[in-house]
Amino acid sequence: MLGKLDCIAIWSEDPNKLASWYKKVFELEESLRLDEPDDMGIGFDAGGILLWFGYHSEIKGVNKDPLRHILEFKVDDLDKVYKALKKAKAKIIREPSYAPSINSDVLTAQDPEGNTIQFFTERR
Repeated sequence: MLGKLDCIAIWSEDPNKLASWYKKVFELEESLRLDEPDDMGIGFDAGGILLWFGYHSEIKGVNKDPLRHILEFKVDDLDKVYKALKKAKAKIIREPSYAPSINSDVLTAQDPEGNTIQFFTERR
């Protein structure tokens, strides 16, 4: 029934600010921008999936339930991601460490709006 996942949308009171943070920290290239009165947002290609930061009138402030959804990214260089997050003063929830159940090194943090993001590198 389901096809390929196409987009992850993160709604925000200030998507420009949040998208700028992701762009800077993770060196992303903008792939889509909408600036229409009722539809505003910025998109980035995240491994073939659109990572979308859009305005939503019902969203105010930081995420009040940051563990309900976790964005998880497979990365080649976990140390580079960790250094970028530390430089950006992101809240680190889990320092890089080994997760034997998935044979991977894992790092968990939060973006400026309290959304949880996790990164992993498989061990060989």
